[in-house]
Amino acid sequence: MPERYLSIPTENSGEGYQDDEFKMEKLPLFTAAKRKGIIVFGNIDLKESPESSEVKYKDFFKKSLEFESKKVEIAERMLQDKLPSGVFALCFVASKHLLQAGLAMKGIGFSSKIKILLPLIEEHFGCQIASSFKRLFSFYVKTEYQLQLPDKDEATLAIEDANRITEVARGMMKTKEEAKRVEIKNG
Repeated sequence: MPERYLSIPTENSGEGYQDDEFKMEKLPLFTAAKRKGIIVFGNIDLKESPESSEVKYKDFFKKSLEFESKKVEIAERMLQDKLPSGVFALCFVASKHLLQAGLAMKGIGFSSKIKILLPLIEEHFGCQIASSFKRLFSFYVKTEYQLQLPDKDEATLAIEDANRITEVARGMMKTKEEAKRVEIKNG
């Protein structure tokens, strides 16, 4: 493998990401790796990219919003088909990924650990979103680790919480696009 590649595989190619992608922090993973200073292979410049987080993560955020929204739609269909057991994992994971992407867009960075993520969510998205996320996590733990069967009311709440978080993400996207249109218009 040439030195200009990290040994982090892409989904499709089997190769690592290119050095330029790493330097420009095209994925939040790159930022996390740079902050920790753990590079598996090669000589990589560990300086932060000069671009704003909004610029660096715009495409990532947009794709994440599209992908994670589909998970919530699937959860809604599962509930309609009276299959509530998979609803909680879909809603929790989609919400977690959207909130992590939103934090990256705000330049906050993020963690996968709930005890670190939850206070960041409350600080940057408010108490209502933090409460929704906390409830989703509780439902997720209940079904995945405590092996309790969910009921329809809990599944409905999970979908409502996930939709609330998805709407916040959509709002962030709209706000960024509207601000850009105003900026271009005012020249």
